[in-house]
Amino acid sequence: MVEKLCGVEIICCGVSSRQALQWLKEGRVHIAGSHLEDAATGEFNLPFVARELPGEDCTVVTFARWEEGFVVAPRNPLSIHSAADLGHRGVRLINREPGSGARHLLDKLLADAGVMTQKVSGYANLAHGHLAAAYTVRAGAADVCVATRSAAQAYGLDFLPVHSARYDLVMRRAMLDTPAAQAFLDVLQRASLRRQLEALAGYETSQTGVMLV
Repeated sequence: MVEKLCGVEIICCGVSSRQALQWLKEGRVHIAGSHLEDAATGEFNLPFVARELPGEDCTVVTFARWEEGFVVAPRNPLSIHSAADLGHRGVRLINREPGSGARHLLDKLLADAGVMTQKVSGYANLAHGHLAAAYTVRAGAADVCVATRSAAQAYGLDFLPVHSARYDLVMRRAMLDTPAAQAFLDVLQRASLRRQLEALAGYETSQTGVMLV
């Protein structure tokens, strides 16, 4: 979508937020996407950028906010409504990899509910990406995962929202002067992009294109 609007070739790699930040640090990518929430402050991404890229002059631009929650089969046959239900016998989870925002959220929900991870069937089973996790539920290999509303919609699954996350784009400030970066950031300001994000993915776009640092 963004590639078509800005005319810049974009090569996407589906990895966790922490992995994306690590790749940015190593110079393997130009832009890292992240939706990690700091438990101490409730702030998204900025504390992680400071910790993962110390001394780096980075800029952080908001892409959108999205809803994360439990993705389950249509009509929620196992009546899964909270993290406490994940510890019930017969409920199979497909988890996300360590370092992902969804895994970070799940671990917090389980801790708040007093559910030990050892009690969750499938906790060690991993899917890489929201769509992959949702597909596992759709295929019947798991009963529940934590993913975005758009991932649930993609496979006709039910979605129980539990959290709103801010997804930001992180890049080195020196990149801002490049034509490709300028074109990319210009697209983020377009109302047409926001309308598509809202209509196709259900994202909240009031902060899209806002430069946080």
